[in-house]
Amino acid sequence: MKRKLVIEYTPPISLETEQELLGTILLYGDQYFLAEMMGITAEHFSYKPHQFIWRAISLAAKTNRPITVPQVFEIMQIQGWSNEIGEGEKYLIKLTEMAVAPDRILTLTNILHRCRHADRVMEQCIRTLSSYSVDGDWENALSNLLSAITSQSSPISTPIAYPPSEILTMELSFPFIIDHFLPEVGILLIAGSAGVGKSLFALWLGIKIAAGEPLFQQFNTQPSTVLYVDGESSPAGYKRRLSLLTSNPPENIFYTQWANNLLSPEGKAQLEFLIRTYNPSTIILDSMIRFHNLNENDPTAMKSFYNTLNWFRSNYGTAFIILQHARKTSLFGSTIDAIRGSTEIVAFPDTVLFLRRPQKSNTLTIDIVKLRHSELDFIKFRIALNRSSTPWFYEFLGSSEEVESRIEEAVKFVTDLLEGGEMSRAEIVEKGKAQGFSRVAIDRALSNLRADGTVITIKRGRNSFYQLASSNPQLDL
Repeated sequence: MKRKLVIEYTPPISLETEQELLGTILLYGDQYFLAEMMGITAEHFSYKPHQFIWRAISLAAKTNRPITVPQVFEIMQIQGWSNEIGEGEKYLIKLTEMAVAPDRILTLTNILHRCRHADRVMEQCIRTLSSYSVDGDWENALSNLLSAITSQSSPISTPIAYPPSEILTMELSFPFIIDHFLPEVGILLIAGSAGVGKSLFALWLGIKIAAGEPLFQQFNTQPSTVLYVDGESSPAGYKRRLSLLTSNPPENIFYTQWANNLLSPEGKAQLEFLIRTYNPSTIILDSMIRFHNLNENDPTAMKSFYNTLNWFRSNYGTAFIILQHARKTSLFGSTIDAIRGSTEIVAFPDTVLFLRRPQKSNTLTIDIVKLRHSELDFIKFRIALNRSSTPWFYEFLGSSEEVESRIEEAVKFVTDLLEGGEMSRAEIVEKGKAQGFSRVAIDRALSNLRADGTVITIKRGRNSFYQLASSNPQLDL
């Protein structure tokens, strides 16, 4: 009597990978589109509740709704899927606590593809083998089995390709609180040595966000409430900085002192109370070391710190600006090495800026160490703190390379301009402005030309005029 082959099979599953992928997407909504373009579907999730969560996320994306825990759970309730996950919304929150850095999305999708591929191959094996009796035609069975296996796709599915007409209609962009530098629900890390001016600069950013005023007249901000959580200074120190930066501070920037561990139940409850009370879109933490008692050189410890921030971001839609110190040693291999602590400190934020300032100087050089969600034409720029009057303000001097290059161009422009005859500073500045030169660039050019003797000033009454030294016959060279 012929007997049928009976095979018991448990499909491959990577539960942690599924949780990390879903958690990262719930935290960084835009990452869904990358996972989708890599061919991920509900069938790639072996754990059934995850399939329903993925379908809810997909539905949120297709209906242009934000991909957040409350929105996704609401969709699951509407569709009747919420009962499929035993813990309900709490399980979605748990997933966000398992989120990883967005640059690991491709790794996670590849793992799911491999699991799905292995599952399909085994299904084909079982189906083919089971179709033959134990004492049947095994030669033909093996031949069919080989054909069934080779017919399967590669472990990494070919990504879906979209034409421009579809790409341009997708909701792939997301709003910024500060253009280029701080996305909604994002993290901006500002690092630098003690005394470089991190707290003053961060407060100035907070004032600009609260007022909805652009930075340097070129980086727009989204007007919204700011909470400055101060673990470094005192109300008196904050008052002094605030009065130096604005004579009319916006009422939607709030200040509080901090003396707690954010990772403790008491610290978490304290910040949650502040968020519920004042509803900030941006929270400034000054500085990171004052909000935990962890070893900053331990990657696992720093991941737990960021996971705590991720919980607040996912559940309350808050962005964070975090201040961090530089290492005390000067032996840095790179700017990233100069930032104190594990590389995880730099891995999680969306943007990382490193501030440098020479002693007794009002000029800051800012290195753009990381800029995940945008692109700029420069990797560092310079700003100057204008302290000539109150309130103080920061002036944008351009990129470091751009500044020096632009001054050289301004020197040539002024020299060519004065070939036509003497001019006042106001006339030179006005003509320079028409050619795209800033007042600062023109003044630096005039200063350089006077210093090397190329240009001289002539006094006529109350007015001073610039002319080329070579054009003055009375000048003994």
